[in-house]
Parts: sequence; C-alpha cells; structure tokens
Amino acid sequence: MLIKRNYYNVARLGVGAICIVLSLLLAGCGGGEGFALAAANVATEVPHQSAAFQVPVTKETTITISDPTSPISGTKIVIPKDAAIDPLTVVVGYEDSLPASLNADAVAMGAVQVSKVIIPHVIGGGPFTFNHLIEITIPYDKTKANGLPPIVVYWDVKNKIYRPVAVVKIDRANGLVTFKTSHFSRFMAIVVKALGVSAPDIDTGFRMGIDSILHQNFGSYEWGGHCMAFASMASHYFSMKNPIKLYAFAQDGVIDQQLDDELVRSALTYTYALLASKYKDVAEEVNKPSKIDTGLLVLQAMIITKQPVNFIVTSSIGKGAHSVAVYGYDSMNAQFRIYDSNFPKDEVTFDWNLLTGFGAYSKAAAYDSSLFDNIGFFSDDTLGESSQFEKIISDWKSGALKDFFSNVSVNDDKGIPQILSFNSNVKIVVPSIKTVTLSGHFNSPANNKNKTNYLWVMQNGKTLPATSISASGDFNFDVDGTNAANTEVVIMVSGHQRDKFTGFAAYGKFTLTGQSFFKNFGFETGDFSNWSAYTYLRNTGSIWTPTKAYIVMPGFDAIATDIPTVIAGKYAAKVNDSDPNFHATLISQKATVPNIGSPQISFHWAAVLEDPQHTPADQPYVDVIVRDNTKAVDLYHNRFYTGDPNYTGWKNYTYNGSNWKAIPWQTVILSGLAPYAGDELELIVEGADCGLGGHGGYLYIDGEE
Repeated sequence: MLIKRNYYNVARLGVGAICIVLSLLLAGCGGGEGFALAAANVATEVPHQSAAFQVPVTKETTITISDPTSPISGTKIVIPKDAAIDPLTVVVGYEDSLPASLNADAVAMGAVQVSKVIIPHVIGGGPFTFNHLIEITIPYDKTKANGLPPIVVYWDVKNKIYRPVAVVKIDRANGLVTFKTSHFSRFMAIVVKALGVSAPDIDTGFRMGIDSILHQNFGSYEWGGHCMAFASMASHYFSMKNPIKLYAFAQDGVIDQQLDDELVRSALTYTYALLASKYKDVAEEVNKPSKIDTGLLVLQAMIITKQPVNFIVTSSIGKGAHSVAVYGYDSMNAQFRIYDSNFPKDEVTFDWNLLTGFGAYSKAAAYDSSLFDNIGFFSDDTLGESSQFEKIISDWKSGALKDFFSNVSVNDDKGIPQILSFNSNVKIVVPSIKTVTLSGHFNSPANNKNKTNYLWVMQNGKTLPATSISASGDFNFDVDGTNAANTEVVIMVSGHQRDKFTGFAAYGKFTLTGQSFFKNFGFETGDFSNWSAYTYLRNTGSIWTPTKAYIVMPGFDAIATDIPTVIAGKYAAKVNDSDPNFHATLISQKATVPNIGSPQISFHWAAVLEDPQHTPADQPYVDVIVRDNTKAVDLYHNRFYTGDPNYTGWKNYTYNGSNWKAIPWQTVILSGLAPYAGDELELIVEGADCGLGGHGGYLYIDGEE
C-alpha cells in the first residue's frame, strides 16, 4: 500500500528507520521524491535493510539516509528521470565485511576497506540496471583513508571479482565519496595506503597486440567515434580471462587486416549502443576530482581489481572527447600505459606523478591540443553491467550477432527493400532536408517472445524515442538529411519501450548518402578507368614513364605500418612511391554536377612522406584539390609538405634508417552541391618526391561510390 505523503505508518526495521523514512521522503531533488511503502508490506531482502521506497520513471528520485545513529548516515542515491526501465521499489542495506578477500598484491600495498558495504537493492528481483547513470554518495572513514581519495568497487557475484566504478567527487572534510554507476550491486570504498608515499609499478597483464583490438577506431552515429566501445570492450573481455585473447578473437577475415572485420565493427557498434546514452551522463562529471586524485583513483582501481580502467579526456572548447584503456603504470618513467584505439598496435603513454599530476600524452600530436584540458576516469562497469557485456560477447562468439541483421530491412530511395544483412553495405540516398521519412520491415524471428516490438533509431548524437512496430512488422521513422553525407544510422528492435536490450530481437545499420556522380571513384574496377594519370620530373618538368600510379589491394603500408592501404571497398590508388629522383605523380577526374537529388563527393586520402628537412619548397609534398572549373574556384584544397606545421597530426616512422612522416586517412565530404548543378568539378591528387632528388613521397586515395 502506498502511504499518503501527509501520513506515515512505518514499522521499525532497525535503528533510526523512521528517521530514514522521513529523510527519504523529504529529500526530493529536481522535482522528484521516493514514496515510502509500509515496512510490513516489504520483505527483508538485504542485511540491515532500510525502509522501502517507490521510484517512478517520470521524476528524478533522491534517496537520503540522514539519521545520525545509522552507520551509513550520509548515503544518498540520485536516480534521474527516465533512468529506471520500470517503476521500482528500492531499499538500502549494508554489510560490515567485504564479500571476498582482496588480492595479495593489494593487501601487501596496504589496501584497506574504509566504508561499509553499501547495498542498494530492487525489491522482488526487478531490473537493477538503468538507462541513465545513477549517482550514489556513501560515507567513508576519514581516519583510515589518511587523506587518500577512496576508490569505489563493487562485487561481481557471477564472476567473483571486484570491479571499479567512476568516482566523481571526494568530500574529505565530511568523509563522503560520490560515484556514478549504471546498476545496483554491493559497493564499498577502499584505499591503498602505499600510495600515500609513492606510486609503484602496476601491471594488470594486459598487452598490446594480445588483448587489444587490431581494428582502428571508426566513426559512429553518435559523438565522433567508437573509442569508448573499444576501451570498454577490451577492458571487460580481459577481465573475463577468456582462453582466446581478444586480438586473435576480434579478427573476422584475413589476419592483421581489419577491413573485412565486419563482425568486429558490428560487435563494437552493438557495445556502443549500450554505452552511448550513458556516456553523456559521465563525460563532464569524471574530471571533477583533481588531476592528482584522478591518477590515484586509477592506480588504486588497477591494484584492487587487476583490470584495465578507462581514461576520458575532453576539450574545454568543444573539440570533442576521447576514451582510452589504462592497463599499467611505469614508476621509473612516471607514465601510465595506454591502449588508444586510434593506434591499435602502439603502446601509448601518459605522464603522471604524485606531485604535478598529468603531463605529456605520447600521441598528443594526433589530436587537438585542447582535448587534454579535462582528464577523468571511468570503467566499463560504470556504463554497463557485467552481464550486458557478456551477452554481447556471447552473441559475438556464437555468431548470433550475424543473425540479428537478417531480421530487419529498410526501403531505399526507390522503394526497394534493402535487407540489412550481415556484411552488407546499404546506402540510401536522401535529400538535404531536415526531416526525411523512411520505412522498413521487421521480420520477427521464430524465438521472439515480445508481445510488442519497438523500433529504436540512432543518428547524429540522438537516440530517438522508441516507437511501436505494427503487427505486420512494418514501420516508419524519421532521419535528418541536412548533413547526411555518409552518416551512419543504427536501428534496433526490442520488446520494451524504455530499454533497447530487453527482448532484443534485431539490429542493423545503413548509411545515408547524397548522390555520387564521379565514375569508378573508388577504383573498384581494379584499374584507372575514368581517370587520367601521369608522372613528371620536378627538376625538368618532363614526363616520366612508366607512370607511378598503382592500384592497391587491402594491406598495410610498408613504411607507415599501421596505415591501411585501402579504406573502402576492395581497391584504392597509390599515387607516386617511395623511390626518389624528382618524381611527381598526378591523377585526376572530371565530372558534371547533376541537377538531381542531393549530389555529393566523398573520398579519403592518406600520405607517407620522407623528411629530409629541406626548405619547405624542396620537401616532398602531397596536394589534394576539388576544383570547380566552371567558376574557377576550389571547393577543397590541402597541400602539405613533410612536417608542414599546418597539419598537426603527423605520425613518425623510421624506415631503413630514414625518417618518414605520415598523415593517416583523412575523410573529405562535400555535400550540398545542388547549387553547383551543371558545373564541371575536377578532383586532382598529386604526390611528389623532394625537389633535390634524394627522397620519396606518395599518397593513397580511395573514393566512396
């Protein structure tokens, strides 16, 4: 029975229970409160159980335990609006002792429990994971902590291991630590006393090329890329101690060739769908502890759990965010050891010490400098509960992930159904307008037990509200076409209007695009059909034969060994080569912009240039131009000589004793070209040796057809 707000008839459950009830009822925040249930109506399900409180889905609910006689006084749980999948009844309990001993290394370093084991619990075994992160504050023993910031871990009952969550605030004066989590469990605060003196070597056992993923970070339907999914999946997979290591497991086709690893991309996009909506809940919160405290929290998390955790770096001026996995600490060099999904084979380092906090990031040149303005940490289990990751890994292992694709189709711009089958590359041409309505069909699998099926659509930083699918399986949905060129759209079908993963039944993805009008733009004929190509000498201007333009197949560059030779389809072009002697090679293609639909140009290029450190005019260079010949204007133009400061993301290589620099694959999308209808556009691509004849340079070009 729900007790009216002006009358409380609560049986005493323990010390201060009535005070706990009153404080809970009066502690509403942001327009929401927990409503107390009569204690006699709620069975005791956790030790030292408090009063029970009903949590609606439509209001933020704050649960506070403020009775000074309670051992967990100061505990507060904030459950945001729409976080709960269904209305819940929540109690809070506690235990005195840890559920299991800490590992021997942690004990040797002085790891000590500094809080009760706090147990927020959903009565009756209801859903205990949330669609948004909940914030929990628990009291800790200031004396035991001795000034150190406590890390909060939870006990994974199934796997019998401790896992960390993200600490976002430490109130040393009042002995309170606040953390974010996506689920309820048994939570406890711990400090490692050795860190009050020095930062020791820490080795979780994670290794690049063994526990990392070969596939490089790729663009996502939300935010900029899938980095969070890479970092979290790698951390969680490692924690499960699978006999097949992730680097070997996460390869779908030719070993060490990522382009055909479509199942890997799908598993990571599936993971991203689980995490993305919660990422925003933590991205601006985890950087609140000081940079010294952040490092201490990460060190303690790795010591106690022997698992990698995740750093997040964010720009203070809106230049994005990035997530990486931290898997060790080198005390001699005062550096964290990092797996960065943008560098899948390289060990990356991040300087940090107890006195000054964070310093240099070894791959900082590849990012905007402002990206390291804010630094925080979270864990895979901050954003997802263990069983959710394990379901994705299980579907990945069994091949069931492939089956989900076959259950859904989308109609293209001509009204033809396109099944979003595994390994398909469905592209749908849309006009450049704000709202484009598409349609499709859900083919319910035989084992689907959902009474009603719901469609989820994710695009451009948004997850649209779920809509029900008709009994026939037909559905309609809207997408944004204004900047649709090569925008990925992900659709999912579940059996719950508030949760993508309850009754999960289908998954698919496709790409929105404008109308391409160049021919053989991606060299998929296996030759230079529709292209012009020639090589000349920089010192004389005379034509050189044979022409140094080559069709290449998937692989990795011989010098820049982490740069794929092909980025889309089966072929790409290599323009010039590593041989010196004044060569410069140019390829080009002309096309007329059609007066129909939403014409666009989409292509990719990468460069590998030797660095003799000549004057800029004599350095090797690349030149990429999209020119409107009709209007005599350039719609795109980038020319870089080796080491050109106008490009800040140079990658360095030593090859046969020579110094080389590379620009990783760049994506160029020119959409909204309808105003240029009837104009002749020309793509011109040039790669050149140095002007003094002793050093080489070349680039790759690959187009979207």
